[in-house]
Amino acid sequence: MRRSEKSKTSLFLHVAGPEAIEVYNTLKFATQDESENLGSVLNAFEKYCNPRKSLAMERYYFNKAQQESEETIDHFITRLKQLAKSCEYGDLEESLIRDRIICGVRCDSTRERLLQEDELSLCGLTLDQSIKICKAAENVKRESNAFQKPEMEQQTICKVKSSNSNKNKQWNECTRCGMKHEFRKCPAYGKICRKCNGKNHFAKMCKGRKQVKQVEQVDSNEDSDVVTAIRVSSIDKKQVFVILLVDGLRVKFQLDTGSSCNIIPKKFIEGKKIKLTKGPTLMMYNDTKVVPKGQCILPVINPKNGKSYKVKFVVVDSFSPILGLNACEKLNFVQLKHENMVQNISKIKKLDLDYKKLINGNKDIFEGLGKVGRPKKLTIDKSVTPVVNACRKVPFALKNKLKEELSRMEKLGVIKRVIEPTEWVN
Repeated sequence: MRRSEKSKTSLFLHVAGPEAIEVYNTLKFATQDESENLGSVLNAFEKYCNPRKSLAMERYYFNKAQQESEETIDHFITRLKQLAKSCEYGDLEESLIRDRIICGVRCDSTRERLLQEDELSLCGLTLDQSIKICKAAENVKRESNAFQKPEMEQQTICKVKSSNSNKNKQWNECTRCGMKHEFRKCPAYGKICRKCNGKNHFAKMCKGRKQVKQVEQVDSNEDSDVVTAIRVSSIDKKQVFVILLVDGLRVKFQLDTGSSCNIIPKKFIEGKKIKLTKGPTLMMYNDTKVVPKGQCILPVINPKNGKSYKVKFVVVDSFSPILGLNACEKLNFVQLKHENMVQNISKIKKLDLDYKKLINGNKDIFEGLGKVGRPKKLTIDKSVTPVVNACRKVPFALKNKLKEELSRMEKLGVIKRVIEPTEWVN
């Protein structure tokens, strides 16, 4: 039985599904008969599903094609042919694919070979000839790499060995210890610098600045010339500075109540007729002794209030200007509260006597075993199941001592003997 065009169209739409029916209802046909003709409906669906592409964009993609880094020449030519199908080049398709191969091939030597063949050929270079030349060049390059690869690996290994041997023989001066040594075997590793208290370098290679955090005066009996010494410690505290006029020069001093001497660098008194007397030997932070240039008394003016003072200074070559405790108190920078300090040892002994008198007068409190005035009751959670623990085994040598201790605690009222069964035994 032969079906009509209308029946064929209806059967097609039924098989295609509801989405195809929705698209069919939006399609435009010239006549009613054309909308019922299966051939016309199929052509309309083909135009709907495959809209016309932009010819300019298709040719743009073709002319932009380049051979990728890992792409073979066969794959590149196949991709060019697929792009050329939608460009509608007609009879020029093969020649344009040939031109695109010359422009887009990755190897420069292959491109030069193609251009040479095009110049030498009387009829010009064809597409088939271009493909043969590209394939031959690709095969030759692959085979030559297979021959050269072992030799290159051997040269690379020899070069690495040579560089390692030179590295073991030549050593530069270490910036942390100042010596020449093997890699990662620096003797300064883990050591503390005496100059900046930093780690992993010696003081002679230290690049940091020497900082004075606390200065204190100590006595020394090692030598008769060593009267006082300065020791720098690493106590972290807030630093206070003040600007004073020393013999007409502005000098910035650090106030240090832990120091019993005043220090001024030599540069502040150079060129002046100041007589220096023998000064005390100074001991630095790293226990090295420094002999100062001497000591002198200089006029000091506080520009804040205009008052003038006579201050004794120890002169050194290079050091931070420091005012000690006596100078700070003299210039009214620091005020000591003597009423808050114990300065007489006899007062401390008197406190000891008062303490003993207090204990002797209240022996009932300080002797014996302390007790709570009234009995205390321990509340037990009734939801917890009582536990009876077994008696602990006591060594035979300790039984008599244990019995004596239990009797003593019973007499003192610490424990009480129980001779009847109880729910809890510990």
